[in-house]
Amino acid sequence: KGLGAPAGSLLVGPNDIITKARRIRKVLGGGMRQVGVLAAAGLRALDDFNVGILNYDHKRARYLAEAINELPAFQIDLNNIETN
Repeated sequence: KGLGAPAGSLLVGPNDIITKARRIRKVLGGGMRQVGVLAAAGLRALDDFNVGILNYDHKRARYLAEAINELPAFQIDLNNIETN
């Protein structure tokens, strides 16, 4: 979700890992509906990642943390702001 995909997650790996993950998902009751739509959103998120959108997100997270830290009721360790 840090990449901007609307739901779920993406799993990338060799065929045997994907096959095992699908089996585990089914055993735990998970189902995949409209996987093409979610896959397309995931691919778009990866494209955005390549052009630096995640880096921009990290900068916005820092900006927000700095702004919140200026409020009297909050104290944030700005050295630990690494991600959104």
